[in-house]
Amino acid sequence: MPLPVKTVTMVVHNWIFYNVYLLLNMILLGQAKDSGSSADDFKNNEEKNIATYQKLFRYQRSLQKEAINHLLQMNTVNQYKFTKSTLEEIFKILTEARNDLTKWGYLAEDAFPSNMTVRNSLSQILEKTALFSDLMLKLPDVAHDLFDKNDPWRICIAWCIVFCQKSKIYDDVHQKMLAVLSQELEFIPKDPAYSNPFRKTVEASLPKEVVKTKKKPKKGPKLSQNV
Repeated sequence: MPLPVKTVTMVVHNWIFYNVYLLLNMILLGQAKDSGSSADDFKNNEEKNIATYQKLFRYQRSLQKEAINHLLQMNTVNQYKFTKSTLEEIFKILTEARNDLTKWGYLAEDAFPSNMTVRNSLSQILEKTALFSDLMLKLPDVAHDLFDKNDPWRICIAWCIVFCQKSKIYDDVHQKMLAVLSQELEFIPKDPAYSNPFRKTVEASLPKEVVKTKKKPKKGPKLSQNV
């Protein structure tokens, strides 16, 4: 039996706890470079920090995938409602995180950050971009209906995709996911063999309740179909 929307939402957004746990791990690992540290020590320390975060990132991804699986079991109306609220939250977080990283001048190629604000923003970009990918690739019709005409969202996720591609965190699996996402969003040309098995026709996938709430045409004279 599918979990209620509220429960799934709690699962998806419990990343806060794991970000706090990440910060504690970074402190225990002694991320800050002291004045007597060699370049090799600093490199080794950064590799440890990245490895620690990657473990937490993989665990977070397992929770996200579990939530998506529950979402796929919901009826279409609840799928639409949950996807809408989740996308709104995702892009609120991504926009704020992007602004923070830009303000601090942090680039994807830079060393893993010691600044807690920058580190948290980096974590949000990486995790929420992955969650968005799950929604877009596994619920494409619903997600496209909500996303495609939202230009600020398109600009934001395009930036996030490039950022994540350049980061040291995403492994080969997630890099491939970004490549598929870029094709799904038509940011890059689609491979001739590209096909999303989750995609249906829009008419078949969108709930009647949602279609009814879409903007109705204004009453008035209409052109004949023969014109």
